[in-house]
Amino acid sequence: MRHYEVTFIVHPDQSDQAKLLIEKYSTEIKDSKGAIHRIEDIGLRKLAYPIQDQFKGHYILMNIECNQDTIVDIKSSFKFNDSIIRELIVTKNSSEEGESSLMKVTKLDQEKEKEKERERESYEREKSSYKKTDSIKEVSVDKKEAVLENQRADISPEKSDTKIKKVE
Repeated sequence: MRHYEVTFIVHPDQSDQAKLLIEKYSTEIKDSKGAIHRIEDIGLRKLAYPIQDQFKGHYILMNIECNQDTIVDIKSSFKFNDSIIRELIVTKNSSEEGESSLMKVTKLDQEKEKEKERERESYEREKSSYKKTDSIKEVSVDKKEAVLENQRADISPEKSDTKIKKVE
């Protein structure tokens, strides 16, 4: 039996069928006395280029060990399944286990999104606190203007004339 890496992209509108497809292909592999070393449901990701006017796709990665007939059956089922928009089957020298690099990148992207969300929340909190201090500044500006108006009133031309008259 040979080792294979099977990757397929499910149409984003039909991504709820991804689990059903995984179950279907895994039972087909197990029925042919094959082995599944790794299954990764990577999820919805942006495509490198539009496929069938779609910009996102639901990625599935499987590392399997099976015979040639099973792979031929899987390829033909990919061709006749409308929910699968792209597929790639690569022959491997050995089984791969553990996390794939695509899954690692996906997790990093998710962590970055969470960090951005935390930053947005802290920014919103700071922004709301600035609104409170801005209202305090506005009040203090109003007080300063009132003080300046009082000072101007003390040095009004009428008062300055009376002072000058008193001096003469």
